Amino acid sequence: MSWEQAQPSAGPLRFAIAERRAFAGADGRAQWRELAPADYAEFGLAANDSGTMLLPPFVEGLAGWIAAEIDTLDARAVRH
Repeated sequence: MSWEQAQPSAGPLRFAIAERRAFAGADGRAQWRELAPADYAEFGLAANDSGTMLLPPFVEGLAGWIAAEIDTLDARAVRH
């Protein structure tokens, strides 16, 4: 994604990160927070990269977080 083209959104953004990921350059993950300043949530997993987050033992925690966030967002939508 080109950060010059990305615009902030008032909608929710949920971002899962691999906390043990090594970077050759700067860690640009913090820029995601800027895209949803009003409703951003982040979940860290002790994985080495995004691919391993989708494998056991990490995927169970990721799935649980996603389900909880969906429930929270759904409940908020019903109230509005």
